[in-house]
Amino acid sequence: MAEEFNEDYFIHTTGEEFIWRHLFAEDVEKPIQVTVGFFDQQENELVKSSDLTDITTEPTQDDGQGNEATYTRQTVQFASEFDVYLNADGNWEAQISVDPTFDVSGNTESVMSYFVAVEFGSTESTNGEGDLHLLWTGPLNQRYDLRKMDEFTKEGAFVGIDGDNQ
Repeated sequence: MAEEFNEDYFIHTTGEEFIWRHLFAEDVEKPIQVTVGFFDQQENELVKSSDLTDITTEPTQDDGQGNEATYTRQTVQFASEFDVYLNADGNWEAQISVDPTFDVSGNTESVMSYFVAVEFGSTESTNGEGDLHLLWTGPLNQRYDLRKMDEFTKEGAFVGIDGDNQ
Protein backbone atom coordinates (compact mmCIF):
# COMPACT_ATOMS: atom_id res chain seq x y z
CA MET A 1 0.00 0.00 0.00
CA ALA A 2 1.49 3.35 -1.06
CA GLU A 3 1.91 6.11 1.49
CA GLU A 4 -0.49 9.00 1.08
CA PHE A 5 0.26 12.62 1.88
CA ASN A 6 -2.24 14.53 3.96
CA GLU A 7 -2.33 18.00 2.41
CA ASP A 8 -2.99 19.50 5.84
CA TYR A 9 -0.22 20.05 8.36
CA PHE A 10 1.90 16.94 8.43
CA ILE A 11 4.58 15.73 10.86
CA HIS A 12 7.14 13.66 8.94
CA THR A 13 8.92 10.54 10.21
CA THR A 14 12.11 12.51 10.92
CA GLY A 15 9.99 15.07 12.82
CA GLU A 16 8.45 12.30 14.94
CA GLU A 17 11.92 10.91 15.61
CA PHE A 18 13.16 14.34 16.74
CA ILE A 19 10.17 14.90 19.05
CA TRP A 20 10.22 11.45 20.68
CA ARG A 21 14.01 11.24 21.06
CA HIS A 22 14.18 14.75 22.52
CA LEU A 23 11.29 14.10 24.89
CA PHE A 24 11.97 10.55 26.08
CA ALA A 25 15.48 9.42 25.20
CA GLU A 26 17.10 12.81 25.72
CA ASP A 27 19.83 11.85 23.26
CA VAL A 28 18.85 14.73 20.97
CA GLU A 29 19.41 18.26 22.21
CA LYS A 30 16.90 20.93 21.37
CA PRO A 31 18.50 23.13 18.72
CA ILE A 32 18.49 26.91 18.94
CA GLN A 33 16.43 27.35 15.78
CA VAL A 34 14.35 25.76 13.04
CA THR A 35 14.52 26.54 9.34
CA VAL A 36 11.49 27.56 7.25
CA GLY A 37 11.18 27.41 3.46
CA PHE A 38 8.74 26.93 0.56
CA PHE A 39 8.10 24.25 -2.04
CA ASP A 40 5.44 22.92 -4.42
CA GLN A 41 3.72 19.87 -2.88
CA GLN A 42 1.81 19.19 -6.09
CA GLU A 43 5.10 18.56 -7.90
CA ASN A 44 6.98 16.88 -5.03
CA GLU A 45 4.26 14.55 -3.74
CA LEU A 46 5.87 14.13 -0.32
CA VAL A 47 4.85 11.26 1.95
CA LYS A 48 5.30 10.65 5.67
CA SER A 49 8.78 9.17 5.22
CA SER A 50 9.97 12.05 2.98
CA ASP A 51 12.84 14.20 4.19
CA LEU A 52 14.19 17.62 3.23
CA THR A 53 16.35 16.18 0.44
CA ASP A 54 13.15 14.93 -1.23
CA ILE A 55 12.03 18.50 -1.86
CA THR A 56 13.07 19.39 -5.40
CA THR A 57 10.78 22.38 -5.98
CA GLU A 58 12.17 24.81 -3.42
CA PRO A 59 12.82 28.19 -5.08
CA THR A 60 16.36 28.50 -6.37
CA GLN A 61 18.93 31.24 -6.13
CA ASP A 62 19.25 31.29 -9.92
CA ASP A 63 16.40 31.88 -12.37
CA GLY A 64 17.87 29.39 -14.86
CA GLN A 65 18.90 32.19 -17.23
CA GLY A 66 22.01 33.25 -15.35
CA ASN A 67 20.22 35.89 -13.27
CA GLU A 68 20.45 35.72 -9.51
CA ALA A 69 17.30 35.23 -7.50
CA THR A 70 17.30 36.09 -3.82
CA TYR A 71 15.27 33.39 -2.03
CA THR A 72 16.93 31.96 1.07
CA ARG A 73 15.49 29.87 3.86
CA GLN A 74 14.65 31.75 7.06
CA THR A 75 15.34 30.72 10.65
CA VAL A 76 13.09 30.94 13.70
CA GLN A 77 14.40 30.79 17.27
CA PHE A 78 12.98 27.98 19.44
CA ALA A 79 13.19 29.80 22.77
CA SER A 80 11.50 33.06 21.84
CA GLU A 81 9.55 32.64 18.59
CA PHE A 82 7.14 29.75 19.30
CA ASP A 83 3.83 29.58 21.15
CA VAL A 84 2.27 26.36 22.43
CA TYR A 85 -1.44 26.42 23.29
CA LEU A 86 -4.67 24.43 23.60
CA ASN A 87 -6.92 25.21 20.62
CA ALA A 88 -10.73 25.53 20.58
CA ASP A 89 -11.07 21.80 19.72
CA GLY A 90 -9.13 20.81 22.85
CA ASN A 91 -5.97 19.84 20.95
CA TRP A 92 -2.45 21.12 21.54
CA GLU A 93 -0.71 23.11 18.83
CA ALA A 94 2.68 24.73 18.34
CA GLN A 95 2.82 27.88 16.26
CA ILE A 96 5.67 30.03 15.06
CA SER A 97 4.87 33.35 16.73
CA VAL A 98 6.74 35.50 14.22
CA ASP A 99 6.02 35.82 10.52
CA PRO A 100 9.25 35.20 8.57
CA THR A 101 9.61 37.38 5.48
CA PHE A 102 11.38 36.00 2.42
CA ASP A 103 13.00 38.10 -0.28
CA VAL A 104 11.81 36.42 -3.49
CA SER A 105 12.73 39.08 -6.05
CA GLY A 106 14.04 37.41 -9.17
CA ASN A 107 12.44 34.03 -8.43
CA THR A 108 10.34 32.41 -11.16
CA GLU A 109 8.83 29.46 -9.28
CA SER A 110 5.36 28.95 -7.85
CA VAL A 111 4.90 27.59 -4.34
CA MET A 112 1.93 26.17 -2.47
CA SER A 113 3.46 24.62 0.67
CA TYR A 114 5.99 25.37 3.37
CA PHE A 115 8.35 23.26 5.46
CA VAL A 116 9.84 23.52 8.92
CA ALA A 117 13.14 21.66 9.31
CA VAL A 118 15.34 20.97 12.32
CA GLU A 119 19.03 20.09 12.51
CA PHE A 120 19.86 16.83 14.30
CA GLY A 121 21.43 13.43 13.65
CA SER A 122 18.51 11.35 12.43
CA THR A 123 18.61 7.55 12.44
CA GLU A 124 15.65 7.56 10.02
CA SER A 125 17.63 9.33 7.32
CA THR A 126 20.78 8.52 5.41
CA ASN A 127 21.68 12.21 5.15
CA GLY A 128 24.16 12.07 7.99
CA GLU A 129 24.79 13.56 11.39
CA GLY A 130 23.67 17.11 11.99
CA ASP A 131 21.82 17.69 8.71
CA LEU A 132 18.50 19.49 8.39
CA HIS A 133 15.49 17.14 8.47
CA LEU A 134 11.78 17.77 7.98
CA LEU A 135 9.88 18.43 11.18
CA TRP A 136 6.58 19.29 9.50
CA THR A 137 5.14 20.60 6.25
CA GLY A 138 1.94 22.47 5.62
CA PRO A 139 -0.10 24.11 2.88
CA LEU A 140 -0.13 27.78 2.01
CA ASN A 141 -3.63 29.24 1.56
CA GLN A 142 -3.16 29.27 -2.24
CA ARG A 143 -0.55 28.84 -4.97
CA TYR A 144 1.80 31.84 -5.11
CA ASP A 145 3.61 32.85 -8.29
CA LEU A 146 6.87 34.34 -7.00
CA ARG A 147 7.45 36.21 -10.29
CA LYS A 148 4.71 38.61 -9.20
CA MET A 149 6.25 39.64 -5.87
CA ASP A 150 9.46 40.82 -4.29
CA GLU A 151 8.70 39.69 -0.72
CA PHE A 152 6.60 36.94 0.77
CA THR A 153 5.65 36.70 4.45
CA LYS A 154 4.65 33.34 5.87
CA GLU A 155 1.96 33.91 8.48
CA GLY A 156 0.66 31.33 10.93
CA ALA A 157 2.96 28.34 10.53
CA PHE A 158 1.65 25.79 13.01
CA VAL A 159 1.20 22.10 13.67
CA GLY A 160 -1.04 20.25 16.07
CA ILE A 161 -1.63 16.79 17.42
CA ASP A 162 -5.12 15.50 18.00
CA GLY A 163 -6.70 12.22 19.04
CA ASP A 164 -7.16 11.21 15.40
CA ASN A 165 -3.43 11.12 14.58
CA GLN A 166 -2.04 7.63 14.17
